[in-house]
Formats: sequence, C-alpha cells, structure tokens
Amino acid sequence: MNTICRIALLGSMTALLSACATMGLDKKATQVDWSKGSVVVTSVDLKNEYKPNYSPTWLAIGIEKAKGEASTGGGTAWETVANGQTSAILTQQLLPGKYSIKSLQGRAGQFPVIGSMSFSVDAPFEVPPKSVIYLGHIALTNKEKLNRDDQASGAALPLIDQAVTGFGNGTLQVTLKDRYEQDVAALKNDYPALRDMPVIRAPLALMELDRSSGSSAPKVIVKP
Repeated sequence: MNTICRIALLGSMTALLSACATMGLDKKATQVDWSKGSVVVTSVDLKNEYKPNYSPTWLAIGIEKAKGEASTGGGTAWETVANGQTSAILTQQLLPGKYSIKSLQGRAGQFPVIGSMSFSVDAPFEVPPKSVIYLGHIALTNKEKLNRDDQASGAALPLIDQAVTGFGNGTLQVTLKDRYEQDVAALKNDYPALRDMPVIRAPLALMELDRSSGSSAPKVIVKP
C-alpha cells in the first residue's frame, strides 16, 4: 500500500473514531458533573504475544445500550498508551440504564506501519444513577489464529500493516479479572474528582466472544 493510501486510511479511521468517541471523565476536573451520567470504569490490558515488537499505542472499548433500551447512550471509551505500556484505565460517563461492551479495540505501531484491531464481544452491565462503578479488568492477548472459526483480532486490510502487527491473522485470548484495589487506587490517583468517591465493585459477570463470519461454532463464554 502506498503512502497516500496509508494516509487516507489513517484519516478515515481517525474521523470515524472522532465521530463515535465519548470522552472519559476529565482528569483535571475536581468534581463530577452528574448530568452527564454515572462514571463507568474498566481497565484493559493488551499484550501482543504474536508480534511482541508491536505493543499497543491506543486501547478502547465500544459500549452500546442493551436491546430494548432507548437507543441514546454509549460510545467509545479510550486512552492512549506509550513507552511499552500495555494497559489503560478507561472511564466513560453513561446515563442510568442497561448497556453492553460490544467491541474491544486497539492500535499498534507507528507510521508508516500502523495496525488496528476491533474484536466483537457482548458483555452486559447495568449503570445506577449518580455512581462510580467498576466493571473489572479485561486482559487481552493477541495470539496467532490457528482455528478458522475463531474471530480475527482485526481486519485483513491494509494487508501489510495488519500482517506485520499480527492483528490481521491473530485472534484474542480474553480473560476477565477483578483487580478492584489496584485499579481503584490508580483511578483515584489520576482523577481528582474521584478521590473521595465510593466506587461500586461490579465486575462483569461474563463476556461472549463472537466467532468468524460464517462459522457454525458456538460463541465462547468467558467468566471471571
């Protein structure tokens, strides 16, 4: 893929993410604006075991309203990572209701080689009013895809970028953990508005992993 095409693709990705992104809680804020919703907290870790030279530079989760709920709400909670970091604390403000994490997203590499992943899942949770709620830790490991029924970590194109970074022909191993003390300590260190706030411990009960398109294999159910 030539440089012009790479720039165009990167620009399209950036525009798409900007359109659907929901910024997390402001790290400079000293109090929570509850009119924007409760604060949902998730920590995410991505290790690229398949291509270890390409550590993540950006991590995100896509959240949607649950079926039957009003369509408004949700978005993408994201953070950048750098210098070999593999984890991030993600925050998002959501109005009370039922939701689900629907995608796990990431990016690795530097221009001109930038790979991206978007892995479809389903992990339901509920948001109470005027609360800070901790959904737990999602540990992701990108591994070589050996079973054609498994979902790829990312799209096949751009071919070189996705192959070199391991997302085009990799798949994700997903583990759910409860790291309440560790993650809440990091959260309160980063967000002054939450330092004196109680944080509800409500780790995800399960996560369904989709299979590749056309596969008849059942979904994988992941539990803590």
